Amino acid sequence: LAFGAGYLSKRKLIGRFKSTLINTFRIQSNAAVHKTMAANNKKEEKEPDESKQPDKKSEEMNLQNQNEKVKAKPEILPEPTYWPFFLAMGIAFLGWGLLTTWLISLAGFIILVVSLIGWINILRHE
Repeated sequence: LAFGAGYLSKRKLIGRFKSTLINTFRIQSNAAVHKTMAANNKKEEKEPDESKQPDKKSEEMNLQNQNEKVKAKPEILPEPTYWPFFLAMGIAFLGWGLLTTWLISLAGFIILVVSLIGWINILRHE
């Protein structure tokens, strides 16, 4: 909205978006994040010409630090299963049966219950 209203230039908008993404993925306390954001805002106000290229070495160091700190969660993924497919199929049959006949709804409900029980049993045993 701010870009459309003319309050920001395209470069400033891209710069703020980039700094927001970088600050989002850093593991810092909230106070440190607010300090860096305030510093970035002051820097943008002081430097109207943003044609300077950032130092490549500092960017590479930042990327390496971010890759070391962030780990994917969960680290152990569950085994793949077909139960979600059958659950979705049961829901689809249930909805289709509401439009047509109660027999299709009954079949959809049965598929839904059986697939839900199967999926929960697999998750309990992992």
